[in-house]
Amino acid sequence: MPKKAAPKQASNQPTSPNIFAQARAAMVEGQLRPNKITNPALLARFGQVAREDFTSPTAQHLAYLDQPAPMDAAHSRHLQVPMATARLLQELNLTPQTRLLVLQGGTGYSAAIAAPLVGRLVYAESDETMLKSAQNLLKSYPNIAYQSIQSNSDTALLAHYFNAILIDTPFEHLPIFQSLTTMLDEGGILAATRLNSNTGLPTLFTLTKRGKKLIEKDITETKIPIPTAYQATPAFHF
Repeated sequence: MPKKAAPKQASNQPTSPNIFAQARAAMVEGQLRPNKITNPALLARFGQVAREDFTSPTAQHLAYLDQPAPMDAAHSRHLQVPMATARLLQELNLTPQTRLLVLQGGTGYSAAIAAPLVGRLVYAESDETMLKSAQNLLKSYPNIAYQSIQSNSDTALLAHYFNAILIDTPFEHLPIFQSLTTMLDEGGILAATRLNSNTGLPTLFTLTKRGKKLIEKDITETKIPIPTAYQATPAFHF
């Protein structure tokens, strides 16, 4: 389990940009470095990107806490805790040669972190409101292409190949999952958060393509609500 960050008191009061900058620096030093985030370029990006811009306006005070932060007013989707996003991105070994797919990228926080570190990034999202928000927030990154997908089983991306894939929403059931693994180049890595059927807890994991095999590695448990669309439908029994 990751090390616990020092508890902080959340507030609903407006927060100044200077306070956000201080909280961002504290997040890097107090949540990321103690939890095995060692990539200097990645740490620098987490210190630069304004996480509060990617939350719901009413949840900006939660942006830098060690807890999920709602991306929308309905609280249907959340940003992962900072450590979880950082661990997943670090596992992808991002380089200027990386072709990265960010699937269900929400408001675009993970894409904002990753974009300057990779050669090409495809951001795919089924929620049109979040897609438009992300396009606005990410407009300064010229290497991002945007893809609207119709559902969590859409196969519009299957003509593309990537050497890194980030599933940027936690899931229990994702119909497109097996198709995604066919889009990985040899040696490519998929990183995601999936509900562990044994523990009942969301768990960060990776799949690495080696020939015809996919090598799975669990990283650590985390805390985040699973969106309704990505929960398994309970089996009906008479």
